[in-house]
Amino acid sequence: MDTYAHGYGNTGHYARPGTHTSYCGRELMHEPNTPIAARICKACAKAEQADRVAAGEVAADRAIEGPTLAERAHVRYCLVGTGRRVHYSNNDDTLCGREVTEYDDGSALLKKGTALCTPCGKAAEHRAYARSLAAASPLAAAAVEVAEIVEAVDPRAFLRAAVLREGGEWNVERVTALYDAAGITVDRNTRWGFLVNLAEDEHLLTPFDKRGTFTATPAAVQEATAFDATTRAVDAVEHAEETDAQVETVEEAEALYAAALVTEAEADAGTWRGEWIGEQPTALTLFDVEQPAEQGALFTDAAPAEEATTPVRVRVRFDPATIERHVAKAAVDRAAFRAEMDARKAAEAARYGTPTRATARRVVEGVIVGHAGTSEGSMPSNATHPDVIAAREALAGLAVARLTEHHDVSAPTAEEQTARGYMIEPRGSRRVAVYWLEGGATIRRDTLLHGAALDCLAHRLNSRGWNTEPLRASSLCVFAWRPA
Repeated sequence: MDTYAHGYGNTGHYARPGTHTSYCGRELMHEPNTPIAARICKACAKAEQADRVAAGEVAADRAIEGPTLAERAHVRYCLVGTGRRVHYSNNDDTLCGREVTEYDDGSALLKKGTALCTPCGKAAEHRAYARSLAAASPLAAAAVEVAEIVEAVDPRAFLRAAVLREGGEWNVERVTALYDAAGITVDRNTRWGFLVNLAEDEHLLTPFDKRGTFTATPAAVQEATAFDATTRAVDAVEHAEETDAQVETVEEAEALYAAALVTEAEADAGTWRGEWIGEQPTALTLFDVEQPAEQGALFTDAAPAEEATTPVRVRVRFDPATIERHVAKAAVDRAAFRAEMDARKAAEAARYGTPTRATARRVVEGVIVGHAGTSEGSMPSNATHPDVIAAREALAGLAVARLTEHHDVSAPTAEEQTARGYMIEPRGSRRVAVYWLEGGATIRRDTLLHGAALDCLAHRLNSRGWNTEPLRASSLCVFAWRPA
């Protein structure tokens, strides 16, 4: 694109299409000065680039064979509840702020009576424009990447995870540095409110002192340790299943997993996977390489493939006394766990009555891996979750829905339409989502006649010491935190 001068200057300006006025507002000469321009006006360059990208977006919107708006904005089609509008989503929520019920491949737009959500469409257009502008400018690309990362982060949850991960002392200055490093914009009063919430409601920090300093409590350390232990146990069980290891307890799986990690670390030490890659002494080289070529040359695309590989088999041998000690400890823990569960079931049976059909469970290593039958107030897989049990105690006396594991709350079958009452789903960190089912399907707060049920659930939970999020007209459930 040609540049033009303002007066007799040697700076190049871009003219608005069809005029002799620059993007920065100057009157330009009629003859271009592209070959002799010493520099380009920054304001004109930035505005012309944005104008050119916007024109490209308009052309892309009108192109029949080109990429769709969802592909250009890097979002997915989704549906919300039983509504007939199609939304866009880049995470678990729509671009207009609603909770996603199910994702769609775009085929719902072809059905009669469906339409695209207008707020989602406008938000997707802004995202597509920002991504196109990022493709034309590396600086804009970095800004868009940071914006999309911050958009997906909940500042309260981000701070909570940092406290559990780092511990120590916390104040507003440290929280400010944490958010600035992550590119999250939260005002100072909100940061102070997050610290007070973690101290008073979450009980992860001590009450603040005169200096406004908070310290991680033993409960925070215990929760972080419990989370790490659970994660390690899950990794160990998955490793045992992948390797077809013959283990009987979770402790044996953890021991096998730890031994595998140690073996892998020892195998990597002193090799190109671990410490070195490059020129090595002739007597200690792992491969025969003609000098002065580097060892890294073996891993380029031009390197010849190896003719044959020799599999390495690693066998782990355990001390019999150690295995017996772990087996005895697992047996004691299993007996204590079963006794606790039996007492809890007896208490629930005395409070709620015995269900007509008990849930059949297949137990492996003390972990429930299969479910069948029905349960009241939650899916059978969530019936024994401590947060669900506590919520059921708080909601005792209200109508409760009897559910199967495969109950579809968005499009219930004829048999499932008889379910009516509350349904609880655990969301982790002592947080639950409580729905109200009418005819087997979830209802919104603004639903005629039945929407007030969500207010009743929130009032009951608040009266029993639970904390709940404010409800909106479009709310599908009540988000509540179990008191400590």
